[in-house]
Amino acid sequence: MSAITHRRVQVGGAPTPPPVTYSIFTSEVPASTTNIDGAPNIQTASAFWSDVPGSITHLRFYQNTNPAGDETLLLWRIDGAPAADTRTFLGSVTALAGTTVAGAFNAVALAVPIPIVANQLYKVSRYNSVGRYVFTAAGFAAAVVNGPLHGAADGSNPTGAGAVHNATFEQPGAPPDGTVYPADSHTGGSACYFADVVFLPA
Repeated sequence: MSAITHRRVQVGGAPTPPPVTYSIFTSEVPASTTNIDGAPNIQTASAFWSDVPGSITHLRFYQNTNPAGDETLLLWRIDGAPAADTRTFLGSVTALAGTTVAGAFNAVALAVPIPIVANQLYKVSRYNSVGRYVFTAAGFAAAVVNGPLHGAADGSNPTGAGAVHNATFEQPGAPPDGTVYPADSHTGGSACYFADVVFLPA
C-alpha cells in the first residue's frame, strides 16, 4: 500500500483585508461631556459630505459621561439650499437607555446601509429623550476632514448649494420619527455636538 501524504493548500490567495471605513471624527472628543439641558427632546446635528459615493453603515455619537434616556440617531439628505430646510429623511436607529458606553463614541448599525452620493450635503442628528448632549465650542469653525468625509465648516458653502450652519441645537418637542428636522440654525455659533456616521466608500 502506498503512503498517503497530506499537504496544506491555501485557496484564494491572501485573506481579504477588512473594508476601510471612515467617520467624521477620529481623535476629536468633546470638551464638555456632562451637559444636561433640563428639558426633553434635545436634537443636535452635524452636516457633512463625501468626495466619493458609498454607504452609511452605522450612525454614531459621543455619549455623555452621565448618560440617561434613549438615543435616536437620524440621517437626512439636504435638498437644495441648506437655509431653506428642504430635506429628505433617510433612516434612523435607536439605542435604548442603559445600552451605551459612557464617555465614548457609540456606533449603532443601520438595518440596511444607506447609499450616499458624492458632493451632496447630508445631516446626521442625535436626539436624546431627556436632554443630554456633548459639545466643543467652535468645533466646526473649520471643516473636520477624515479621508473622503468632511464635516462642514460652519457658514461654508462646500457643495455650491448655499451656506450651511453646522451648529444645530434644537428642542423639537416631538418624538424622533423623521418628521421633525434639525433645522439649519445658528443657535450654537460654530459649536460641534459630535453626531457622526460610519461611511463605507463604494
